[in-house]
Amino acid sequence: MKVTLAFFAALLAVGMCATVQMLIHHEVVYLYSQDHDMTVDHCTTKCDALFDLIAGHDEDRTDRLCHYECLCQKNNNCHTITASPQHVHRTTTSAPAVDQV
Repeated sequence: MKVTLAFFAALLAVGMCATVQMLIHHEVVYLYSQDHDMTVDHCTTKCDALFDLIAGHDEDRTDRLCHYECLCQKNNNCHTITASPQHVHRTTTSAPAVDQV
């Protein structure tokens, strides 16, 4: 029972991390859409202020995520994983026939 509870707590924590990261990403995209000339420092300050209210229990992590998102959005070099993966069409071929002896 304790193992199951610990597993679900860890799963919830991972889910929350992904959610906060996605929220920060969307907020930074919005901030830059409103002011294209905003500096990385100003963006980071605005982002930090918002997420200190929402996720104040993990301020160091949100500070780092805000700074990373502001920096990569400003420089157009973000390497984030999208929420929905691209659909890839895969073709299959039949296996070659094997002679049986």
